[in-house]
Amino acid sequence: MRRKQLMYTLAFAAAMTTYAPAAIAQTPKLKAAVTLSGANNTADTLELQAAPGPISRDLDFYPTTALDPSPSEGRLAVTNLRATTAPGDSVIVKAGLADGSASASDGAMFTVELKVGQPLRIRFSADGLRAGATYKGRIVLQALKEKREWEVTMTTGTKTVLVADPIPALQFQRSLWAWTCSWWDCDEPIGTFSFSLRPKTPIGSLTGLHARFEPSATTASKTLRSNFAIDSFSFVPGGDPLGPDGTDPCGGRTATLPGGSLTGPVWIAACVSRLEPGEYAGALRFIADEVQEDSADSRLALAINVRDPRAIPIAVLVIGSIIGWFTTKYLTAARKARDMARVVQRLTDRANDLMKTSSGRPGWGFADESVSLGLMRVRVALKRLTSLTKTGMPMLVEEAELTRVKDEAEIRLVKLESLREVRVKVEQTAQIQPTIQRVVGRLLRDCSGLLAQSQFGTNQQTACSALIEEIRKWGAEDTFLATYRAALIARSEAESDINASDFPEKQREHVKGLLTKWPTAAEIAAATAGLTALHEFDERFEKLSLLNRERSSEWAQALFDASSTGTATLRQLFDLADEAFWKALEAEQPKFSISADTTNVDCYDVVGVRLVHPTIEPSRLLVHPLRLLWKINLGAEERTVHSQDLSLVQFFTTPGTAQITARLEWGGRKPIDLPAGPSIAVRANPDYDNSQLFLQGGGLEYTAVAIATAFAVVTAMQSQYDSTFGSPGQYLALFLWAAGAASGGNILKQLGTNNSPGGQADAAPPAKS
Repeated sequence: MRRKQLMYTLAFAAAMTTYAPAAIAQTPKLKAAVTLSGANNTADTLELQAAPGPISRDLDFYPTTALDPSPSEGRLAVTNLRATTAPGDSVIVKAGLADGSASASDGAMFTVELKVGQPLRIRFSADGLRAGATYKGRIVLQALKEKREWEVTMTTGTKTVLVADPIPALQFQRSLWAWTCSWWDCDEPIGTFSFSLRPKTPIGSLTGLHARFEPSATTASKTLRSNFAIDSFSFVPGGDPLGPDGTDPCGGRTATLPGGSLTGPVWIAACVSRLEPGEYAGALRFIADEVQEDSADSRLALAINVRDPRAIPIAVLVIGSIIGWFTTKYLTAARKARDMARVVQRLTDRANDLMKTSSGRPGWGFADESVSLGLMRVRVALKRLTSLTKTGMPMLVEEAELTRVKDEAEIRLVKLESLREVRVKVEQTAQIQPTIQRVVGRLLRDCSGLLAQSQFGTNQQTACSALIEEIRKWGAEDTFLATYRAALIARSEAESDINASDFPEKQREHVKGLLTKWPTAAEIAAATAGLTALHEFDERFEKLSLLNRERSSEWAQALFDASSTGTATLRQLFDLADEAFWKALEAEQPKFSISADTTNVDCYDVVGVRLVHPTIEPSRLLVHPLRLLWKINLGAEERTVHSQDLSLVQFFTTPGTAQITARLEWGGRKPIDLPAGPSIAVRANPDYDNSQLFLQGGGLEYTAVAIATAFAVVTAMQSQYDSTFGSPGQYLALFLWAAGAASGGNILKQLGTNNSPGGQADAAPPAKS
């Protein structure tokens, strides 16, 4: 033991005499010329205090007026520091001028300049000082051919404790971008927080400061996530969420904190990222070279709650409400749509039957319902209903409107069927009864006009029913004769507008004779021969009317000659006039034209076309038993329609360009082809787009769903949206909550006047102005 102590003593003595041989003595000249700040310049000793770890100190030498000459050149060295206690380790010291112009290490000397009035600043540094140790060394100055030494005693204290002041539990809400970032693992921050670090005792310097994550041994977390680690943080000093220089702390990604002097609290901002929704617990341990590592005070306990942004659960609630609404309404609506589709199909079949020309006799007949505007309105409504009942959605939001359109179409169709029934029956007797043709024709036109109106309400239905019943009297066996007699009496009482002077000279006597045979009301009322007598009266009226109608035609004389012989029947006279008129039509063929209401029409809007001639009156064409064959081409679709009227009403369901042609037909004669009509551009109709069901109607339904959705959002966000919301199970619970609330919203809607969705949609063509 004594031998080891002797060896340490000899080694220390050798180090102390490295630059100063024992033979050289201290001289008072240099001692008086230079002093060392902070040292005992009488005893030439310097005592320093330092914290464990690295050290860097500045020493100031002051030349006095005793320095002669001034300036003088010298050499200076700072020896290595050696511990005075075991293990007696030595610390290498680096010394040099403070401005860095000269330096040396390991006790080597460097050149300095001494000048009166100008301090000499020396900087020395060393690493690895142990805590609680005493180190010895020397400062050696050679100048003025003398040498001076200061004994240096360096004492280190124990390591201080770094205190991390506690912070409350943290609540973070991920942004929408951070939420989407989780899908492809990008590094979007979710929030920042600030904390402070302070030493229990002042520290001259702080190096190697960094943070280490320590998981919680026990935690009350509902979800303990493994990705809660130091990689989730980045740090900047200053404590401001934007950093001391106004930059985002989340812009830098480092877990190492800056070092430096730490004499008081320092605030640090931390950026948190890469955390999924959940509750996290753990701690950040702060470590530096100059502080104790295992102190409880340097541990910053963390409790972090992370949840998804509010917009995501609200979106789930809205989607859940809509789907819940569908589940309680759509299936019912789909069933009702199927039921209505079957009804609409039956009505469509009946309407298609009406499209077939039906006459009680060949040749002459009343205007057919197949080309009437009333039937076109029925077909438009049924076509639209066929499209809307393919799915349950239109029925879901527009049940009341679709039902109204279906009911109105069915009522029109019933009236049209009744009109056809009585028309066909009356035609069988009207062929040889001209008065019946006149009276019943007027009643049929009036009824068709009511059916053609855009709205077929109660008043129109009542008037139409009355007209049909009036026509029905002409076809009923028990009322026919009385009705016929009353019509002849009314015709007799009406003043005749036929004047013999209007005829050519050679025809006037015959006309006057026919006028004397004009039946009187008394004569008609007293007739007892039944139908035969009434028919005779009718022929008297009509023969004179026929001659008056044709008196200006090219065939008027031939017709007059046949009548004056007394052998031609009324039917033969009509055939003669009709045959001559047909030949005239063949010659006039190029002058005919087809006119349209418009050349631009929307789908499902009706458009009318008519046959016109510059000189032939439409009324003359209508009393001829000819028929018009219309041909309509739209793309690959081709329609052919027969009519005994001069006009045609059509609608189209697809956009394109429609071409309309026509020809005149009569019996087995060669048809007369007419010039083609104008092209009609058919456009898509936005009023009949399915989106209009939602844009124009369903107000009550939308209000009910909106109230239910708002109820679901408010209640669910209050009860379900907690501090860690974001797990799949929570989203599922939220979705089911919303779906149930939307189901309740349908019950709210049932509190109205009926259980049908409200709103309006143009399922039938809009009224024309």
